[in-house]
Amino acid sequence: MFDDMRLVVWRRTFVGDLQKLLPHCEVLGQDRTDRAFQTFGRLGSDAGPLAVVYALSTSDVVAAVQFCRRHGITVLPRGAGTNLTRAVSKQNGVVVICTSRMRQIKDFDPANGLITVQAGVRNQAVSEYVGSEGWFYAPDPSSRRNCTIGGNIATNSGGGMCLRYGTTVNNIVALTIVLDDGRLLETGSAALETQGTDLATLICGSEGQAGIVTEAVLRLTPQAPDRSAALVAFADRDSALKFGSRILASGILPRQLDYFDGQVAAMCEAVCPSGYPKHSKALVLVDLAGSREVLLKDCKAIKALSEGLGRVIAFATGPEKAAALWRGRERIYLGAARAGRYVMTDSAVPLSQLGALLTEIDKLCEAAGLLHMTTAHLGDGTVHSFIFHKAGAENEAEAAANAIRLKSLRLGGTLTAEYGIGSALRDLLPKQFSPDDLRLQNRCIAQLRGASHVARTTPHQSGNSSCASFEPQTEQEVSDILRLESAHVFRPSGNGAQEEKSDVSCLSAKALDGVTRYVPRDGTVTVRAGMRVSDLTALLGENGQRLPFDLPTRRLAQTEGTIGGIVALSAPSPRDAFGGGLRDAILAARMVTGLGECVATGAGVIKNASGLDLIKFLAGSRGHLGFFTEVTLRVTVDQGPDITKAIEGIASKDFAPMVTQALRAGWPVSGALHFSQELARKLELSDSPTMLLRLTPGRWGAISRLPGFRLPDDRASPIWNRLGQALDLDASPSWTIKCRPDEAGVIAERLDRTGGEILQEWRRGLLRFAHPSFNEAEIIEKTLRSFTTARAHPACRIGAGPNHSYPPPVGLQLLKPAFDPHGRFWLPCQNLTNN
Repeated sequence: MFDDMRLVVWRRTFVGDLQKLLPHCEVLGQDRTDRAFQTFGRLGSDAGPLAVVYALSTSDVVAAVQFCRRHGITVLPRGAGTNLTRAVSKQNGVVVICTSRMRQIKDFDPANGLITVQAGVRNQAVSEYVGSEGWFYAPDPSSRRNCTIGGNIATNSGGGMCLRYGTTVNNIVALTIVLDDGRLLETGSAALETQGTDLATLICGSEGQAGIVTEAVLRLTPQAPDRSAALVAFADRDSALKFGSRILASGILPRQLDYFDGQVAAMCEAVCPSGYPKHSKALVLVDLAGSREVLLKDCKAIKALSEGLGRVIAFATGPEKAAALWRGRERIYLGAARAGRYVMTDSAVPLSQLGALLTEIDKLCEAAGLLHMTTAHLGDGTVHSFIFHKAGAENEAEAAANAIRLKSLRLGGTLTAEYGIGSALRDLLPKQFSPDDLRLQNRCIAQLRGASHVARTTPHQSGNSSCASFEPQTEQEVSDILRLESAHVFRPSGNGAQEEKSDVSCLSAKALDGVTRYVPRDGTVTVRAGMRVSDLTALLGENGQRLPFDLPTRRLAQTEGTIGGIVALSAPSPRDAFGGGLRDAILAARMVTGLGECVATGAGVIKNASGLDLIKFLAGSRGHLGFFTEVTLRVTVDQGPDITKAIEGIASKDFAPMVTQALRAGWPVSGALHFSQELARKLELSDSPTMLLRLTPGRWGAISRLPGFRLPDDRASPIWNRLGQALDLDASPSWTIKCRPDEAGVIAERLDRTGGEILQEWRRGLLRFAHPSFNEAEIIEKTLRSFTTARAHPACRIGAGPNHSYPPPVGLQLLKPAFDPHGRFWLPCQNLTNN
């Protein structure tokens, strides 16, 4: 009794001290946390937290975390509380730090399409805030009215538009995160591209395990000039699925492409009448965006593609009418809640396996005597199944849901596409990941949570007398070499040609060649890491497809480049800002760590929220963390040769605004460059500053009417194939400057007065500069002195030798011990720091 009273007094004192530390924040003690948790959705246990802190700023989170750490109390992050998979459950003796009241929009940068928000800002509020300036935030989960940006980041939720615009991880530029010890960590770059490893991609989807996200810099998307929608009804499910495949194969890229069965249609119609026929077996909703001319052609194409399969019920033209046609589908969760108790799944499978999964769902629920209804995203293979049950029969429904998830894995899919794992699916993780996979994920989290300083790793020292060359033919051979050849430090190589001479041993992927899985209908391809890019490009071309990114050099594209090599380099391309770059196209990979573990990361589907997805973080690791053996990439429909338009007389500062204007007008821009006057003359483009626009043709008839002159392919291809083609990198040093796009234009204008050769890329904020003078460093420093872009990389000298002056990515420094604790993979001395 006495001990119980002491505990009560200690709790009250602890909560009181916490309230004094944060007088402007609401702090709920244990006697009031039950009321707070009533709004937190589904809960995982009956125990209550010690306290709930409603933080208002990053400094509040830092103070609360440090206070709890001093008292040995575990901290649990919390968002808005939709909590579909019990990612946060009630736990006894913890302090919940809730970010739902951190609702401030810190900065909106319409010139560059960026917005900085606190973690508690609602998803839909972002698009509402930026809509008047012609932008929107693309990740679009159905819970967008209630869910917060912090929660979206925690689970990498994406919604239905990820086929066209990517999921949350593809639309994050930078993050502010509070680590377990209360330190602040800033990841990413406001210059829109992170050199090397990008820690923000690892934190996205980590469900709060790595720390508490308090702020995010988000990438916005220009609004299309018009929008249309189509509703098509079918007599059976197979016809609906075939229709979806026809649309994707035609090259039409919808905003959303959703299937739902007759039960869903009836339920949605009862909640929000939207014109859905009540007696159809299956329906497909198509959402389109673009110019009026393009939408007219797309609508005609959709009607033609539906012939012999179904009938078009309605076409909605204009943003308001299109939104009205989708309104019923968006009320599906409200309708399900009114229909009764249910358990829901959100697994994803390759597109070619959608029919098999839907058939299995019918069989499982029928055998269990459970009513169910299903909807699916035909563009990314996500399936949401609502399994209804009576009071007391939740276990039967959960068992059916788990059987559906396991079937998804057997079909090559993933446990969850967008809701996260949480405590609800935690026990199923070993079904998707091997013990080595999970150990690596746990080491990464432990390293982030426990690292109080940047990790120190002993670099390779010159004079290694045991250097050799290894060419394994299987993943197991790679593992054996790393386990047995302990005297060697290895430098991974794609095709046997190293980047530079070195006395470390070469571990080549040359013999790891070939395609592991390729079903064109899936929109993905899995290849071994040593396969040449040129061979893969040829294979895809035979099936009317292509990679959604470009290689930055002709050498990589035509002869020497391997898939594992370009992933390790994360080589940028001019298509990055539009069709997505290399990091956006990587879905999954297999690799061997420095411990010789054969691990897998990611999943062979477009949307994946299962476990810690490391693959986008590993892109750009340059072989310092592990050795790739297999890679899965997205592919896209090849709509024919690009068209390059040259527009003369465009000043550097006007370049970025003009490209943004072109996108809003619906131009099919897939690349944009600007050349200074000196560079334009060198390329024989014109005698004045010139911008190049690359446009994807397809059905875009308006291309011929765009301003400027068309550049022949034999002149345009060398420019696009190598960004620095015009800058003679081998003959003289040049500089790369990374900053926000609008700043790049102003900097380029100042540098242009020196008579240098300047190449500027829109959206990625990349600027390359070469000058015959020996005072480049002085010029650069004077030019950049007045610019203080947060999180932008400094200037980097290239072409003067192997050592670049970029600082090492913080993610590489922090997580090197998790992947390679014994230093088996080469790490140059200049990549290390002692602070």
